[in-house]
Amino acid sequence: MSLRKITPVNGFDTNDSENAVQNNYAWSMAELDGYLYVGTGRNVPYRGFIVLGFEPTKSFTPENPSQAAEIWRYPTNRRNPRWERVFKMPEEFGTCLFRDMVLYKDINRERALYGGSYYRNGQGYLLKSTDGTNWESIEFPLEEGLFIRPMIVFRGKLYAASCHPIETALECFLHVSDNPENGWDRVDTGPIEGEIFSMEKFNGYLYIGAQTPNGFTIWKSRNPESGNWELIVDRGAGDALNEIPMIMEVFNNYLYVGSGINGAIYSTNPENRWVIPKGFDLIRISEDDEWEVIVGREAIAPTNPLTGERNIGLYESGFGNLFNPYCWSMKKYNGRLYLGTWDSAIFYRIALNDLLEEGRILEFLAQLFAKVLREIDFSMLSRYDFSRWLTHLIRSLRNYPNSFGFDLWVSEDGRRFRPISLDGLGNEENYGLRNLFVSENNRLYIGTANPTQGCEVWVKSTRCSEFEESEETMEDENSDEE
Repeated sequence: MSLRKITPVNGFDTNDSENAVQNNYAWSMAELDGYLYVGTGRNVPYRGFIVLGFEPTKSFTPENPSQAAEIWRYPTNRRNPRWERVFKMPEEFGTCLFRDMVLYKDINRERALYGGSYYRNGQGYLLKSTDGTNWESIEFPLEEGLFIRPMIVFRGKLYAASCHPIETALECFLHVSDNPENGWDRVDTGPIEGEIFSMEKFNGYLYIGAQTPNGFTIWKSRNPESGNWELIVDRGAGDALNEIPMIMEVFNNYLYVGSGINGAIYSTNPENRWVIPKGFDLIRISEDDEWEVIVGREAIAPTNPLTGERNIGLYESGFGNLFNPYCWSMKKYNGRLYLGTWDSAIFYRIALNDLLEEGRILEFLAQLFAKVLREIDFSMLSRYDFSRWLTHLIRSLRNYPNSFGFDLWVSEDGRRFRPISLDGLGNEENYGLRNLFVSENNRLYIGTANPTQGCEVWVKSTRCSEFEESEETMEDENSDEE
């Protein structure tokens, strides 16, 4: 296929391999004045082990762990382009990730990049840069323990939602500003329960997706600050395990919503922290707000939505792979819809191999079992259709050795998809396609999540008018731009 890897070293840093490998997620992307900016996630699986109370295994533990997240940039229209680090968080802040980044022109017509971050002492904040090289922290009304997740420009204003990093609440946190440096107002989210995970503009409305223990909800408002919100999708589109609306994208007059479960098994429900894993579902919403399931068949944890009736989608959840728990990225590009997944299969293999080599597999399983017993509500198990889930699991396990690495799928009509890559673009340790971004000069950039080697960035070459399913046009070198 006509894709080219443009990170000669995974994790960007050609001068410091130990630093580079710790940039393991290309977590956010934005563009300013001919440069692509990438905000990194640092040691994300390593931190995940710690947050959940487990000792990280060796493959996810760098020699000298540093949580100082970075921002790198890459010229999108020059010959001999090179990556340049333009920002690194002070080590004492312990910032482990930049969740989102957006370009916004404020009421004074000042254009700037805004990047939301999280750091380990439980407080997030917002960065701003007008030139891409000088970054400053500006005030944002974050409550303790929250960080900024999705941001979007709607009707000339910048909206930013904030969430907890692991645990969740039933309260919405959404703020708006037309001059971010001068202050923010809290948006009246009215009847919405659950923290906001995704936002998108569609058909003249702002749509938001909230994560709830009984399945995600989708709401819309033409005037968000009025507090008038209309419920469009509820109860996970018929499956309570569709807890999180991971990503939204508009394509062919539909709004597409891809689902997920936090960490594949960690629930948003504070009364029942552990759920069984399942592949993601993909739904689409028409301009009349009728919704239908595209990826996802019979529900594993059936619900009865108030907003519609679950149909049988064209594909099994996760495109038939239980180890695809996230629809992690979507982007419209050149008349097609591209979709990237998080495939957790390689994570389990690496972690299991580590635990066996370290001789603590039994200790870890005992600790995990004790934690699950403390944090699970066994009465919730009755909602699962275990026979259907076991069929899904067995089918996925049969293909397990061949499923390592994220999936990249494409659709011409928004209904039928075909795979471009099922192996992380040839690197099975690329377990997540974290970002799809279209630049002003109409190139598609792909940012990966790679927990052991550092993230990669790929670009769709201008040589071909479309992706081709041919390995010969897939390059892994730092050649010149056309």
